[in-house]
Amino acid sequence: MDAGREEMKWSKKNTRREAIKRREVLAVMASMWFTSPLTSAAPASFTDDLICSVCNYLFQEPVLLRCGHSFCRVCVSGTGEGQLRGTCPICMSEFSRGKFTPIKTLANLVERVKGDSPGKGGKEHCRAHLEKLKLFCVDDGIAICVVCRDTVKHSKHRFLPIQDAVGMYKKQLAESLDPLTSVLKKLQDLEKKQENAIETNKKAASEIKSNISSTFEKLYQALKAEEKHTLTRMTTEKNACLKETEEQLSKVKEEWLKIQKAMDAAQNKLCEQDPQLFLTGVKSCLETCAEEQKRVPAPLVSGSQAQHLPQGPLEYTLWKQVMHAIFPAPSHVTLDPRTAHHSLVVSEDRTSVRHRGRGMCPSGHPARFNKAPGVLGVEGFNSGLHYWVVDAKGASMWTLGVSEDSRRWTGNTQLPSCSGIFALQRNGDTFVALESQPKTLPMAAKACQIGVCLEYEEGLVSFYNAEDLSLIHTLKFQSSAVLYPYLNPSTNSTQPLSLL
Repeated sequence: MDAGREEMKWSKKNTRREAIKRREVLAVMASMWFTSPLTSAAPASFTDDLICSVCNYLFQEPVLLRCGHSFCRVCVSGTGEGQLRGTCPICMSEFSRGKFTPIKTLANLVERVKGDSPGKGGKEHCRAHLEKLKLFCVDDGIAICVVCRDTVKHSKHRFLPIQDAVGMYKKQLAESLDPLTSVLKKLQDLEKKQENAIETNKKAASEIKSNISSTFEKLYQALKAEEKHTLTRMTTEKNACLKETEEQLSKVKEEWLKIQKAMDAAQNKLCEQDPQLFLTGVKSCLETCAEEQKRVPAPLVSGSQAQHLPQGPLEYTLWKQVMHAIFPAPSHVTLDPRTAHHSLVVSEDRTSVRHRGRGMCPSGHPARFNKAPGVLGVEGFNSGLHYWVVDAKGASMWTLGVSEDSRRWTGNTQLPSCSGIFALQRNGDTFVALESQPKTLPMAAKACQIGVCLEYEEGLVSFYNAEDLSLIHTLKFQSSAVLYPYLNPSTNSTQPLSLL
């Protein structure tokens, strides 16, 4: 029995060795035929036999399975990873994983084919078939040979000759450059604008920080000054109070001593036993007592301190003082009737202006607004910080701000926004900031009194609700001209605009 088994094992091994030998003999014969001087290159039918049926490329480390089929080592090592046994991709016969027989002769033959083929497997030749790359697979986006075209891998694919594909894609790339150039330019412009915006924001943040520090410094100095002033006044009041009460105390003591002296004299008379001595000077003693009885005691001096200091809660007094310290006091502004549009009427005290209803013939004064309605203040500003308040109660349409010399607007047909007039316009329930691009602003609360603050050096005109000092909007301007307060009541209302 054992002898039979041994014989079967020997027979299987012998069969395997014979198959390997036959394979190697065929490979050697092919090599000899390939290197024959009758041919300079391997025919396509021969090179097909040197291609792995799994990867469709020339063999790399070819190995022989037990079933007699040859594959690249990596092609059969990678299938069924983690299993001890594998299956032949062609005949499905099982084989032990890792137990492969290398075919050195076949490997050498493949290398020989690579070395002796035209182009030597260069970029212009197919790696699998060693044919020249003449076609371009549109679907896969790669260059292929005519043999690749007929494989299953490229079935139903679209192909172009290499030169046609080059021309087509060059044209497409060239056409795509113009839009990209345009997009790139836009991005570069956007980048520059964004960088400028960042620098502007940094500068604005720095200015705001400086302004905050300056404002708090003013607040601190104002509080310290008010503290010193209040304490000084309190000390003065205290000293005056003490002096007054001490003087009154001296008077009380003096009167008390006089009365006590009169009482002592009367008491001594009463104790006198001698009639002659008793009657001597008794009349004078009675007169003294009568006189002292008529004396009215001096009123009590309470000496209430700080009677001349501000009354009411100290916090309120400090708040008013601080507001005056950090916010400019209203400038004294009067209107110049010579600049008023002919449809406007300026009051006699030059503090208010209203629409007269029906226009009159325009005056020939060179400073008067002709087509653009409005009136200017008498005094102009070319430096400093200035603040004034306009009462617009009852008016739902108006324009307030600052303007350059009115002579510039004698020929305009409408209000020139951001061309020398920097203003805020109310139009019903909205505000409009007259900037290069007019901006509509929501009106959170109906402001009846509008504060206008001009910061000339900073190039800012700010508008406030003067009742609670809430900011409405801030305009930026660039001008080196003298700026005048500008008022323009609506032509649809007879309600005046008044300077406070």
